[in-house]
Amino acid sequence: MIDLKRNSKKEPIEATGLRSRKCSLYKPNQQEDFKISRGRFSNFMTCQRCFYLDRVRGLDPPGTPGWTLNETTDLLLKKEFDDCRQK
Repeated sequence: MIDLKRNSKKEPIEATGLRSRKCSLYKPNQQEDFKISRGRFSNFMTCQRCFYLDRVRGLDPPGTPGWTLNETTDLLLKKEFDDCRQK
């Protein structure tokens, strides 16, 4: 399975593998503090190389594949319940 990027409207978009928000990237010799969350710090403690690739190089790590079976089941159940409510 592959991970597909989607926008806020759940439409598939091209996955470039690079971060789109440049403000979350570390720039060497920057004057202001570089703030990271606890989760990012945990990522640093787990794998410093992965953290470097993520924050400095801007490589977007692959996400988990979607739960298509669960989503489809939810959509079908919602549709059935909506029909029952109308009747």
